[in-house]
Amino acid sequence: MKEKAQHLCVDEFALRKGRSYATSVLDADTGCILAIVPQRDQTAMASAFVKETGKISNGGQ
Repeated sequence: MKEKAQHLCVDEFALRKGRSYATSVLDADTGCILAIVPQRDQTAMASAFVKETGKISNGGQ
């Protein structure tokens, strides 16, 4: 059974410069890609985190 990621990296990147973007979520400890979703808005972020359950913190900041 796969363990849940403890630390996440979130980034946005251009699919076409200045025109369309996507959001990626990675496990910060292993570098494994957890999700890539189109767009970079709140809906995209919510769908990226659908598979990751549990408490999400902002790193204590």
